[in-house]
Amino acid sequence: MVFRALADLTVVSHFAFIAFVLLGGLLVYRWPAIAWLHVPVLVWALVIEASGWRCPLTVLEKWLRIKGGWGGYLGDFVHHWIILPLFDPGVVTPALRSLLGFVPLAVSAFGYWCALRHRAAAPTGTSRRASLNGEDQLPKARSTSASASRPSTHA
Repeated sequence: MVFRALADLTVVSHFAFIAFVLLGGLLVYRWPAIAWLHVPVLVWALVIEASGWRCPLTVLEKWLRIKGGWGGYLGDFVHHWIILPLFDPGVVTPALRSLLGFVPLAVSAFGYWCALRHRAAAPTGTSRRASLNGEDQLPKARSTSASASRPSTHA
C-alpha cells in the first residue's frame, strides 16, 4: 500500500516537473528569479529526452510499482502516461516525438523573450514589481502653497 502511494506521488511529481519544463519560461515573465531554476531543469529535460537516457523519476516510479505489487511498464514516462492515452498507436513516430521535444524550448524562448522585452520597456528607476503593479506611475503633484489651501474670499 505504501509503495503504491509513493508510486502515485512520483507520477504526480513527474507531471509537475513536466509542467514546469513546459511553462516555466512563461513564469519568468512574472517572477524573473525563476529563470535560475528553470534553465537547468529545461536543459536536464531536453538532454534526457534527446539522449534516450532513463529519467530517475521513471526508474523510481517503476521500482515502486513493482514493490507495491503492480507490474512495471515498457518504455518511458512520456510514452506511457502522455502519448499512449492521447494518441492512437503509431501516430507519434520517433521523428515527430523528436520534433515535439522542441515545444518546451519554443515556449521557454517565447517566455524569456517577453520577459526581457517587458523589462527593457519598464521605466528607468522603477522596480520590476512596481512596474507590474502599475506603481511606477507618479501621483499627480498637489499644490502646497498657502493660497491654494485657503478658500477664496473674492466674489
